[in-house]
Amino acid sequence: MLGEAEPQWVSEEVKTGTTIIAIEFDGGVVLGSDSRVSAGASVVNRVMNKLSPLHDKIYCALSGSAADAQTIAEMVNYQLDVHSGGVAYMVTIDEHSTEEKVVLGNDLPTFFDQ
Repeated sequence: MLGEAEPQWVSEEVKTGTTIIAIEFDGGVVLGSDSRVSAGASVVNRVMNKLSPLHDKIYCALSGSAADAQTIAEMVNYQLDVHSGGVAYMVTIDEHSTEEKVVLGNDLPTFFDQ
């Protein structure tokens, strides 16, 4: 084996990643994601729900370390329960970076003028 070139797959970069998509339509938003969890080049779980519900109308899209992402989603969910009914600020991601007030409560999200 000495002097032989190593196979190409040995030196290739391992490509991993999560696919998450959100599509807005007239009546709401549709979320979707892949379901595989990988560790390096190995798939360790083929079926994981990467869309974690935080409230009736709020979801967290999970990516990165599966355990870390789930822990963060659980922490946010807990904080939403503790602080339900308050006012939070949200920055929308668009070309204007507009800031809107959001009321946390049973009818999430409820937007109102400032």
